[in-house]
Amino acid sequence: MLDVGWQELFIIAVITIIVVGPKEIPTVLRSVMSWVRRIKEMAREFQSGIDDIARESELNELRQEIENTANIDLDKEIENVIDPDGEMSSGIYDLEKASEELTLQQEELSQRQEELIAEQEKFMAMRSESTLEEFDAYTPPDEDPDAVTPDSETQAAETSNLEDEPVNLISGDKSTAPKQ
Repeated sequence: MLDVGWQELFIIAVITIIVVGPKEIPTVLRSVMSWVRRIKEMAREFQSGIDDIARESELNELRQEIENTANIDLDKEIENVIDPDGEMSSGIYDLEKASEELTLQQEELSQRQEELIAEQEKFMAMRSESTLEEFDAYTPPDEDPDAVTPDSETQAAETSNLEDEPVNLISGDKSTAPKQ
């Protein structure tokens, strides 16, 4: 604290003995020592108060940092770090929109497909009924005595005509049937 060497202490001791006297030196030393203790205690209290204030300010700063960190919108920060321009999010939005449109188109197509299947089944039912009616109306030549039997040349010509032009079984149209 103070730069006091042996020489300065010796001069202080000699002056104290001359001023106070040898009888009063022990009481003066006790009172000086009590004052020194009080000064040291006050210095310790002052230092601990300053330390407490410093700790409190550090704790307040840490508390504020923690609160600021807790108040940060983590999702938004991550999005800003990963996609600062917003290109990926707009791309994802476009993909979602396209996916919704494709889903709607798929639903429309599946509905149309169901309608076509129902129409085809209806047509096939009508076709099979008409074929059954024609089959029931047909009488073989053996059972009908009045029926004229075609000769083998006309029958061969009809068979060759059938082989040349394939018939579409669904529509019964000869022109739309694929050639083999």
